[in-house]
Amino acid sequence: MKKLKAYEVSTMNESIQHIIRIATDYKSDVDEIKFIDFKSVYDYCQSKYKNEVGEIFRRPKFFIKDGGDCDCQAIFVIAIMLKYNVPKHNINLKVCGNFKYGHIFPIITVGKLDLYFDMLPGRKFNEKHNYKLNVLFNYFT
Repeated sequence: MKKLKAYEVSTMNESIQHIIRIATDYKSDVDEIKFIDFKSVYDYCQSKYKNEVGEIFRRPKFFIKDGGDCDCQAIFVIAIMLKYNVPKHNINLKVCGNFKYGHIFPIITVGKLDLYFDMLPGRKFNEKHNYKLNVLFNYFT
C-alpha cells in the first residue's frame, strides 16, 4: 500500500486549511458516488471510521478505499456537499478539544436546520454532544 503523506500541523487553523483545500481540490474524487440523503452520507462515513496516529489528511478517494478518522471524514463530507451544490456558506466545521489535535466534524445548514456530522463510533446522525471546547469555523466565507 502506498504510504500517505502526513502533515505536521502546529494549529487547528492549519488543519482546517488543509481539510478545506483537499476537499475542494479533490471533490472530483466523489463524482461517481451517489447518496439518497444526508443520513446515508453519515452512515457511510461512520462505517469507514478508523483511528489514526498523528494527522493524516486523506483525499476522498483514499478515504473511500481505506477509511480514516474525523478529519478524513470531514474532507469526504465537504467534497460530497460541494458535489451536490450545497452553498459554501452552509458548510461549517466544529472543532472540539485542543487546537492542535482535537476532534472535528462538519455541520451542514439546510434551511433553518443544522445537521451534525459527528461520526465517531457509537454516535447517531444529527446527535449533539457537549465538548470542552466548541469553536465553529466557516472558511468558505
